[in-house]
Amino acid sequence: MALAKIFVLSVGSLLSSGFFAGAVADTAPRSEIRFAISPQFPPYESRNAQGRLVGLNIELGNALCAQLDVRCTWVDQVFSHSIDALERRRFDAIMGMASTPQRRQLIDFTDDLYPLTTQLVARKYSGLLPTVRALKGKRVGVLAGSNREAFALAQWAPAGVIIKSFWLNDQLIRSLVAGDIDAALQGTAEIRQELLDTERGQAFDFVGPPVTGQQMGTAVAIGVRKSDPELRSELNRALEQLKQSGEYQRILQGYPQEEPDAANAQDQDGPQFYPGDLDLPFSEAVRVGNMLYTSSIAGGGCQAQPSEGRHGRADETSDEHAARTIGASSVLAGPGGQVHLDAGRAGGAEPGQRRVPGLFRPRSAARPQCTDRASAAARRTGGSRMRGRGRRPTRIVGGCAG
Repeated sequence: MALAKIFVLSVGSLLSSGFFAGAVADTAPRSEIRFAISPQFPPYESRNAQGRLVGLNIELGNALCAQLDVRCTWVDQVFSHSIDALERRRFDAIMGMASTPQRRQLIDFTDDLYPLTTQLVARKYSGLLPTVRALKGKRVGVLAGSNREAFALAQWAPAGVIIKSFWLNDQLIRSLVAGDIDAALQGTAEIRQELLDTERGQAFDFVGPPVTGQQMGTAVAIGVRKSDPELRSELNRALEQLKQSGEYQRILQGYPQEEPDAANAQDQDGPQFYPGDLDLPFSEAVRVGNMLYTSSIAGGGCQAQPSEGRHGRADETSDEHAARTIGASSVLAGPGGQVHLDAGRAGGAEPGQRRVPGLFRPRSAARPQCTDRASAAARRTGGSRMRGRGRRPTRIVGGCAG
């Protein structure tokens, strides 16, 4: 009888101290959130001269913790190993990570914190563009484990672009400045603050439009374990409350927004310049909206008849060559080197036009009249001179583009 009583008391002790304690712990209110950060990426997360954590991600994280009435704990973590460390429960969440489709297969993400823009940076007048044609054989630096590395390895490396990965942002920038790599694929705000806005970065600039792709993602969020949906819900609720109170907007106002540089972004409304070889002081083609203006100096005369040129194939006209340069599968050619882009057409040519491999061309095209002295000079040289080696020109002269 005494043994039975002792057994009952022992079971009761186990239940009260072990099993019940676990159940109570699961329902206990959260008192702390441990955020993983890699403090080498200003203006998002870094340490100031006093060693204190600063940056947009730090301010947002502290504000979320204050809204949830919990303590914020910041855990230094090598970015490329963040997801593995999250699964091993070294911390509760990853603060500031691009929510790409590949990463969403492994972990969950909160609602977006802010947009993400990626651009290629190279030396001014290098003639480089974020295309496989321009970058083939070139060395492009990316951060190891980043969404930009995933994009470059999937989209550019198979076409002959040399991808070089770096663990730290300052290593990437030093290699670019030293000439060890030809270009860097990096976030707009990060590379602007660390390089372009500094004295050593005056020889560099964004080249081409922002780079987008499935592996890249479009926004930054907070990564959490799939097994912790409660934390995701709590962070989303706190983020919405910060937006409702105006605190979220106040924090973001203190940091540069990742938007394409208006002077470099190539949208559908402004002119887009496509360079030829680096020894040519002009662009082979200019795109304005849906119109492509080509130069016959690339290999065709003003009548755009096929001729063997220095920079085109023997069997293609200059506008065919320009269309191939920018990757257009088909275009609708007009008079005077005006080519209407129509890469998405599925049908045949419209009345009065015949189908030509790679483009639609009218049966007859009126030769443009070059009347002024600049235009006559352009006609003699074979096309419109666009200064700046493929970049946005200081002046455009001429008018007899093939």
